[in-house]
Amino acid sequence: MIRFSNVMITSLILHNIPLINNNHPRDVKYKYMRSIITPEYIKNFSCIADKCEDHCCHSWDISIDKSTYKFMTQKSSLKVKSADVIIRTKGEESPYYAKIRLNSDGICPFREESGLCEVHKEHGHKRLSLTCQSYPRTFTIRGNKKEHNLQLSCPEAARQVLLNPASMQFHQKNTTNDAFAANNYTRPNWHAAVQQFLVDILFINDISLEQRLFYIGITLRLIEPHKDNAEELHKRLLLCCEKINNKNFDKLYREQRTSSDFYPGLLIQFF
Repeated sequence: MIRFSNVMITSLILHNIPLINNNHPRDVKYKYMRSIITPEYIKNFSCIADKCEDHCCHSWDISIDKSTYKFMTQKSSLKVKSADVIIRTKGEESPYYAKIRLNSDGICPFREESGLCEVHKEHGHKRLSLTCQSYPRTFTIRGNKKEHNLQLSCPEAARQVLLNPASMQFHQKNTTNDAFAANNYTRPNWHAAVQQFLVDILFINDISLEQRLFYIGITLRLIEPHKDNAEELHKRLLLCCEKINNKNFDKLYREQRTSSDFYPGLLIQFF
């Protein structure tokens, strides 16, 4: 264990976990392994609908998948309105089969004056288009891992990511079925250690978010030239940890000018 300020840290790099990851997704041993990683901020996220200060029902193309298009224009209680405002596009694949024509104010015509969604009110969440069901949720598949995320263009998502003290806790669910198709992506050797180190910095809860981001920026700049050398990278991360603990990074933050001003001196001072 290591202590950054008053937060106990369990960084991979500080527990001597190897920086080299030899587990390739195509290895037989891992062929059927799948991991789904979900940050705490996703578990806590919920659309605040009419209370949102910058709602997502305006000023962008709202794509409609084929299944939703057919339901809304043929079976929905809103089918007459849907036939008028949902326009077929040239795309044949979901979710770009059609799109909603916004009104003269650039707002989705299914958004009521109350701020609630007419489609949701009539048919429930499952009958929303794939776009409206998922936003601001997104995911990335890298190798045999599926990582869930939120787009920060949503104000409530930004609040959960940036202001929730527990937001950077990660939950991993392992599965051996075909929950998603893996790809041939191979993570850089340094990925796990650097990711965990940066998350640990975000957990320092007695300094401002701005200061934590400053620490991350310095760390990345100091380790970047050594990312392909496991031994040197390990040394740099340990040194950055030391500089956080002995308040050197704090002093740099309070005296900061521009990165071009202090970076050469920083290198001389540290190395």
